[in-house]
Amino acid sequence: MEQLEVQIVNSLRNGESEEECALVQAGYLIKEKRDDEAYDIIRGYCQTIREKFYKIERQRICPVELRREFEALCFAATRCSDIPELKRLKKTFEKYFGREFVTSSKKLESLREEILLEKLSLEPPSLEDKLEKLSAIASTNNITWRYSRRL
Repeated sequence: MEQLEVQIVNSLRNGESEEECALVQAGYLIKEKRDDEAYDIIRGYCQTIREKFYKIERQRICPVELRREFEALCFAATRCSDIPELKRLKKTFEKYFGREFVTSSKKLESLREEILLEKLSLEPPSLEDKLEKLSAIASTNNITWRYSRRL
C-alpha cells in the first residue's frame, strides 16, 4: 500500500496532467484497504470458530451463537478467491450443516454482517470516496490540490 501512496503523491505533485491517474490509484488504494479490513474480520471469525469448535463437533447443527460467523465465512468464500482455505471451510460447513445452510449463506440478503458485506463489495469505490482519499493524502503530504473537474 505504501508504494501506491507514493505514486499518488507523485501524481498529485505533477498536477492536472496526472490527476486521472491519481484517481485510478486512489481507487486501488481504497480497494486494498477494504480487502485488508475484510481479511481482519475473516481472521477474527475463524479464531472464534476455532475456539468453540468443540461445540460444533458434538452437535451436527450450527450453534446459534456462531451462525453469524459461519454465514459470513461462507459468503466470503464466494468473494475471496485468493484465500483457498475459505473454500475448504465452506465444504466442511456443508458436510456438517448441510448444503441448504451453505447455499442460504451465499445470499446477500441473508448476510447479517453488513461491514463484511461492504468490505467485500464488488462495487468500485465512488468518485467521492476517491476524491476524499486524494484530499487526505494531499493534506498529509502538504500538497495544495483541488479536483480540477466539476462534479
